[in-house]
Amino acid sequence: MLETYRQEMMPLFPFVWIGLDETPEKLFQERPMLYMAIMVVTCQENIEIQQELAQKYREEIGRRIWTHTEKNLQLLQGILVFLAWYQTHWVLGLQLSNLMYMAMSLVTELGLDKEPSSGTRTAPGVLTEITKKQEPQPVRTSDERRCHLGAFWLNSLLRICVKDIVPMPSRPSINNSCSILETGLESPWDTYLIQLVRIQLVAGSISATLYQDLERNEAQISHTLFMATSHVERQVQDLGATLHQEPRLQAPLTMSFHLLQVYLYKIGIDERLHEPKDPTLLPA
Repeated sequence: MLETYRQEMMPLFPFVWIGLDETPEKLFQERPMLYMAIMVVTCQENIEIQQELAQKYREEIGRRIWTHTEKNLQLLQGILVFLAWYQTHWVLGLQLSNLMYMAMSLVTELGLDKEPSSGTRTAPGVLTEITKKQEPQPVRTSDERRCHLGAFWLNSLLRICVKDIVPMPSRPSINNSCSILETGLESPWDTYLIQLVRIQLVAGSISATLYQDLERNEAQISHTLFMATSHVERQVQDLGATLHQEPRLQAPLTMSFHLLQVYLYKIGIDERLHEPKDPTLLPA
């Protein structure tokens, strides 16, 4: 099952990297919750066993996080894999929002959304840190950066396709992690990962420019909205010209880009844009 995931599934979701030297035994010992998540999503020949494994995974992840207050990278990696192939266990009951918020919480608790050098003892929410001795902060690992980017990507994708959940902030660390991974290219799929993230960064720009104004009822339908649409449309077009991958990954990359285009242009059919200025008037 591990080899199936590594060869067939990991290239499509390159945010959780498993090296070729990692055996099932080693993965189980060092990252048991990631191992368990992989067993769930790869057990596709027997649906009953898959659902049983998925239920056990949900129970175990809840026990570790809520009862034993664990917080570590392998918990986050497991949740991301579990979320990425959510169709394998959705029949157990929809938990997309809860799982996504759990992943976002782990990102924050592990400090993955900030660069180590950006910490300060006077920032909001760190009053308990003022009296603590400043310790040298470790350099962020590539696995940590991929996990942070994976949580951001899943959050953005869920907001577009499934449910308008709370957005994960697009901090400078997102672009910084992309640049660092692009320079190192430790994984053969890091380039694909970076392109997926950049698509969702543009999606975030579309959301902030167009949809949030509609939600606040501040959008002026006349020239302002059309000018804003033209601006983000150019962003989408410029991004599309840079998206190239090997044949195996070009199709899913193209699908992600087309989804971005749909997200941009679907604002044209938003009913809020076509409401009469006089609410007493009925459509002809």
